[in-house]
Amino acid sequence: VYLVLDAVDGVGAQDKAIAGEAVKAHKPLIVVVNKWDLGRKAFAEGRVAKYETEDHFRKAFAEAVESMIFFSPGSPVIFTSAITGFQIEAMLRAARKLDGRLDQQLPTGELNRVITRVTEKMPPPKIDGIRFRIYYAVQTGTRPYRIKLFCNQSRRLGESYRRYLERGVVEEFDLQGCPVHFDLVGKEPRD
Repeated sequence: VYLVLDAVDGVGAQDKAIAGEAVKAHKPLIVVVNKWDLGRKAFAEGRVAKYETEDHFRKAFAEAVESMIFFSPGSPVIFTSAITGFQIEAMLRAARKLDGRLDQQLPTGELNRVITRVTEKMPPPKIDGIRFRIYYAVQTGTRPYRIKLFCNQSRRLGESYRRYLERGVVEEFDLQGCPVHFDLVGKEPRD
């Protein structure tokens, strides 16, 4: 999915809703910031004076976009201009690169080491006095990446911690823009 943003308007409520739908549908996502010619012009005219270089301005803009669409970790951000043709080919290159990432097999041992590192770095919060715990992880599919997590109680995985785990997997395996879906297998509660 290409999510096209207006460089002047930035991320609006409608843009967030569309990105949310793409994430719910487990679709790969590339963010395209169109009208970047206007952003470059604003920088050249000194209307965004707090940035030293255009690259610094573009990086800060991309970081702001990523923070607004935090539920889609690592989605590539491409700056384009339909009027001038600036970086239009970059959209196709990003799609090819993303497509190539979608079929990787994540080695089970390395996946479990990554999950362990991520959870040790920031343990899940306790819910009703019990902490969510992952015993084992295995990849079960691609397009989207499906990872089965064998855990103590699946209901204890909160949404924000699920996003944290997803971001850790995306960053560690260089899966920027790729959807990751966790299938949880919990132990049956004891009576």
